[in-house]
Amino acid sequence: MQYMSHERSAKNDQRGIFTAALQRFALCVATVSASFFIAGCGENATTHVVDEGEQSVRMSAKARDEYLNYAIENLNRLEEFYTQNVDVERFTDPDLASAQKSSGSDDTLAAAWADPEMLRQIVDRLNQWIRDQTGVASWKPDPMIEELADQYKKLPQMDRLDELKFGKFDGFALQEAAIARDLSQWIRGDSADELDRASHIFDWIVRNVQLIPDAADQIPQFPWETLVLGRGTAEDRIWAFITLARQQGVDAAVLRWKAEETGEKKRGEYWLIGVLREDKIYVFDPRLGLPIPAPNGVRAAKEGGLTIAPASVDQLAGDDSLLRKLDSAKPYPLRAADLKKFDVLIEASPVLLSKRMASLEPRFTGNRKLILTAAPSSEKERWKACKAVDSAVLWSHPFATIVRRSALSADELGSLRIQFREFFTMPEAPLMRGRLLHLKGKLAGELSATQYYQAARVSREQMNEYLGYKASVAQKQIETQAVQMPEGQRAQWIAGTQQRVSTGLQYEAEMIERGKEDASYWLGAVMYERQKYDAAVDYLYHRTLETHLQTIWQSGAKYNLGRSEEMRGDVDRAATFYESDAQAPDADGRTLRAKWLKDVGVKKQ
Repeated sequence: MQYMSHERSAKNDQRGIFTAALQRFALCVATVSASFFIAGCGENATTHVVDEGEQSVRMSAKARDEYLNYAIENLNRLEEFYTQNVDVERFTDPDLASAQKSSGSDDTLAAAWADPEMLRQIVDRLNQWIRDQTGVASWKPDPMIEELADQYKKLPQMDRLDELKFGKFDGFALQEAAIARDLSQWIRGDSADELDRASHIFDWIVRNVQLIPDAADQIPQFPWETLVLGRGTAEDRIWAFITLARQQGVDAAVLRWKAEETGEKKRGEYWLIGVLREDKIYVFDPRLGLPIPAPNGVRAAKEGGLTIAPASVDQLAGDDSLLRKLDSAKPYPLRAADLKKFDVLIEASPVLLSKRMASLEPRFTGNRKLILTAAPSSEKERWKACKAVDSAVLWSHPFATIVRRSALSADELGSLRIQFREFFTMPEAPLMRGRLLHLKGKLAGELSATQYYQAARVSREQMNEYLGYKASVAQKQIETQAVQMPEGQRAQWIAGTQQRVSTGLQYEAEMIERGKEDASYWLGAVMYERQKYDAAVDYLYHRTLETHLQTIWQSGAKYNLGRSEEMRGDVDRAATFYESDAQAPDADGRTLRAKWLKDVGVKKQ
């Protein structure tokens, strides 16, 4: 089959990357202590960080442009720098939590994340560029800010909206915008129509962000986390969708209905995604993972599988039978009468409202254009022009996320760090580089997502070689340091240090296995994008579900197997996969897709 020859060539690429990485690792261990070996090894950045205090005079326009160009150039190639001076210890050392929590709001929000040297340099260069400027003369705080609850208006990030200085969190916001631009650019499709672009973006989100259940103690994610991790709640999916849509000039917001009382029971709020095109609002359900279909909107696509055209709010409000098509084991929570009036929640997080981002945004032009700002008051006018909109206000979720993430306990911070640890366990961080290249759309060829994902799928022999080498070097370091210990304490110190190294290496082995699991699943997603559906099925079924019986990707793999079988034209197998996970948070949506697929039918490819 097609995927077998691909697998053989990919394995050759993997061996080459692994061997080079191990050789580089060997070069960097000569002078480090045994404590190093539970953290990994990064390469030194070769560029010089310019301290703000180095220049006390106003710099020339040429010098400022050089700083700006440096920042822009390297922001566009961050995947190359995620192996340089990444502080891997933050993923394993719980004692860092309290220190980072007390170091300021920006540091607190970023405490769970890898902090590559290059991202720090980008922030530094931007501060050199902006230090002698006055910013956009016409800038002023958006009037809708005054409508926020007091706890959100008092956030530290809101106090510095007019500050012309970039902080650590701004660096990650820029990274998020660059990821969203690159990803949305290649997944949007060829159409210039906003609704078509939105449909492609929504479909990618559903296939690539595995839905996880809402829970009272769930820690909300920022959009770039959702995209990199590939999983999130319905709210995480919504925020990621809006972030991608913004980069493509698509007006998207949250639609909120307060359902009317029915008998003795009152149905609660229900949130959907709305996309504005001219004076019509089209509706997508992130919980079902489906657009709400327009009349005759479910059809067999020419290229295979289903295509679902979204309905407008006007269509749904005028015909309750359209919503009743979403009834499954339980009734869909909305009725046509509920859609006569609703609220629009506009996403505009603090960074997007700042003067520094407004000053920087015009500097990104051409194919590097980045949308770094939001104008919620202008958006409000466009949404309010639709007759069914009762109110348009700022969505509180981004602000509530900052509040929540600024008050994490040490255990919560540790749980977030663990999610990212597997990206950096192997030398050269192949999983992280592969993931960023995947989001960038570089799926195949040399130095591509496929190549780096394969490098993360090391064999047991390669893993043992890597960990064995670390153990042997650690032992030599222990022996060297032991002679400096008092003789009465030496044996106890050696035993304790060896145990700590052994525990760290066991943890690394677990992380390498998790990385292999992620890489196999994401290779299935890559093969789907490349229209290699046989290979997609192989990675998702044999190399994910069969190989990793307790994989965290159970739900996503089964859904994407259904999508792959759709594209291969096997309706029965597709429906079987959709209906095989009754515990999935989006099980109702999968059941509906299986039903519609059977109703419409698709041809064998």
